[in-house]
Amino acid sequence: MSNDDIAAAVLECIGGFSNVTGNSLCATRLRVSLKDASSVDRNALHSIKGVLGLADRGENSIEVVFGPNLVKGVYHAFERLTGLFGDEGSAEPSPARQPVKFQVKITPETPGRPQVQATTARPSVTPTLVEDDDTNALLGRLLDD
Repeated sequence: MSNDDIAAAVLECIGGFSNVTGNSLCATRLRVSLKDASSVDRNALHSIKGVLGLADRGENSIEVVFGPNLVKGVYHAFERLTGLFGDEGSAEPSPARQPVKFQVKITPETPGRPQVQATTARPSVTPTLVEDDDTNALLGRLLDD
């Protein structure tokens, strides 16, 4: 069975696309948030090749245990099938697929030589132009990527 076949079988056993509200990846588990956990066919899930077990995760979530060598491929196939990328039904790509964006904060540590601190995982970049050519060049390179 291919990863796509396994993901399709899992989706069918958990009540189809209309029952899925989100998904995420763990080291060995496909975590799925559901509208109605009672519609999960646990016996059918256990019979899918590669499924090692199931675990409840709260009232409306389930974890399908695969193993570290299989889970990542099944997860990405599941994302493609459902169109839900990342955690809890987000329409955004999963963090591994998103381009890295920076928020740049310029702090004047010493007069005339500000230090640039960059952190990842911010939704946008709003550069602040300063009177320092080195800093402006760095901002330009960050924004070009």
